[in-house]
Amino acid sequence: MFSVILVYFFIPVVIPAIRNEYGCFISVNRNINEPQPLILNKAGTSILEPKIEPDIIEIPEGGKFKLACVGNHLFADGKTYSEIETVTCRSGLFSIQNDLYNFGQITCEYYPENIARYSGFFCGGNYREIEIGFQLPKRFLRLVGICFDPLVQTTLYSKYLLTSSIYGRQHNFSRPSWIEDDFYHFGEDTVNMIYSQKRQLQTINSLLGLDPESKEIVDTSTKHYLARGHLTAKADFIFGIQQQVTFHLVNVAPQWEIFNENNWLAVENDVRNYAIDRNATLEVYTGTYGVMTLPHSKTGEQIEVYLYNEGEEVGLPVPLLYWKAVYNRKTKSGVVVIGVNNPYIDDVSDAIICEDISKSISWGSWSKKDFVNGYIYVCTLEDFAEKVPYFPKLDVRGTLT
Repeated sequence: MFSVILVYFFIPVVIPAIRNEYGCFISVNRNINEPQPLILNKAGTSILEPKIEPDIIEIPEGGKFKLACVGNHLFADGKTYSEIETVTCRSGLFSIQNDLYNFGQITCEYYPENIARYSGFFCGGNYREIEIGFQLPKRFLRLVGICFDPLVQTTLYSKYLLTSSIYGRQHNFSRPSWIEDDFYHFGEDTVNMIYSQKRQLQTINSLLGLDPESKEIVDTSTKHYLARGHLTAKADFIFGIQQQVTFHLVNVAPQWEIFNENNWLAVENDVRNYAIDRNATLEVYTGTYGVMTLPHSKTGEQIEVYLYNEGEEVGLPVPLLYWKAVYNRKTKSGVVVIGVNNPYIDDVSDAIICEDISKSISWGSWSKKDFVNGYIYVCTLEDFAEKVPYFPKLDVRGTLT
């Protein structure tokens, strides 16, 4: 198992207080200092989200909530408190054990520790469920659910909740290091080693019978290389401390960078904008399907591409498709957007697994027929579920148009 220990040295930043005699206000982007704590409701069961545009959490006078520094202590103006503390709003200031602070004075000693673990449940039939989140004193605060296939060592899909409050998310939060965990087993190789551009160049060229240094397929200068493609994206969470959980490697799959930063980025942005514009809470499932193939340079045979190939043992398949299923439980409506993860494909007919209803969708900004940047099409959830056996059963009664 690989552990990442992050030590942070920081100089406290003086941030103007947001004060009001009738309540307290926390701005996600203006008065949260680092390392930031988890901001929880009074019961400590969920993360508080901004409700006042653009990014303000309002606490009424006398209102209580909790701050948690999982694995370390709360820290304020030189004083150390417990791992989790109840905070009370008093005349625009924040009271911890009767000590008053501006919110920008309150931090953790270190960032709260997030973990990925097997939940003990199954998903999609006989696959293993992984949950990513924070172990609070009395409960596990899950942010992302993962359906994992340990045989092929790949993630089938992730699941998370997206609300309209994503409009006020924290911007410019530093990207953390990738977290390996112990779900993958590739001998002495780490997942990061397998994803390295040098290694994938060697692997793919060997599979296709190309010269070891050939850039015919893997060429970083043209964004034709396989990135660690987020399933649940960093930008799908409001707080930086939530965004960190998306860097567990079970939350990624091999994705061509030219697709990742073009059409798939547009899909991710469009889903967030849909939640914002409709003031909707959405269940979002992001997953993979199939294995992409490329022709062998000498025989022309279509070869399945895996980033890990050692004799008969393979792992980390490069998906043929990425998909994002969006479901509104309140209206019982949904849709799935599907992207072809192969910039070298010239005929997508075999990659169309369900009837394309793109013309009925009004909120997509992607370039539908751009093969290099990722061909995109849209299906109903019912049609998609008939083709993808591990997709969860949902009560669907309409299309998210």
